[in-house]
Amino acid sequence: MDGSRILRRLDDPWKLGLWELDVAGTFVFFLCLGFMKGTMGAFFAAIVAGYFVCSRISKLKAMRHTGFLWHFLFWWLPQEAMFIPRDLLPPSHYRELVG
Repeated sequence: MDGSRILRRLDDPWKLGLWELDVAGTFVFFLCLGFMKGTMGAFFAAIVAGYFVCSRISKLKAMRHTGFLWHFLFWWLPQEAMFIPRDLLPPSHYRELVG
């Protein structure tokens, strides 16, 4: 053996540690909130809250398909909250059957 590694899956999402990048980003957000508060108790409370939220998001994503979170945000949040230009996508209430 020459020590080369064969990848099993090429389409895996990016990971930070054991979590996918979107879940890890949520944890980092809570970590920054606790750090900005400036007290040790708030920092540890933010870590616990971030871990709880991330574990819930991971379980929710495990039961659904890979793009569930983005589809949920598209259909339930206003278009301005998604930072999507108005002309790029049709409004979420406009449905047209193709085929």
